[in-house]
Amino acid sequence: MSTVSFSFITKNHVLLDDFSTSNTISVKEFSVDETLDNLVSMFIPSAVSFAFLNAIEVVSVPDDLITDNSVLTADTLENLKGLLNQKS
Repeated sequence: MSTVSFSFITKNHVLLDDFSTSNTISVKEFSVDETLDNLVSMFIPSAVSFAFLNAIEVVSVPDDLITDNSVLTADTLENLKGLLNQKS
C-alpha cells in the first residue's frame, strides 16, 4: 500500500492530476461552475496505483455567490474584474 496516485476530473475540469500523498490526512475543496442538471465526476487511478476515498460532499450554490469583480489585498489594493470568464 505504498503507491497512491490518482486524478479527479469532471466533464470540463481536471481538479487533481496524478495526485499523491504520503500517510497523512488530505482535505481538498473545489468550486466548479456547472450549469447542467447533473455533475459527472471521475476518480482515475494512475498505473499500478490505487486510492481510498473517505467522503465526498457536493453542494449546490446560487449563481451569484461568486461575484464578477473583487479586490485583492496584500501590500496594495488591486481591483480584479471579469473573474467569471477566467478558466483555471
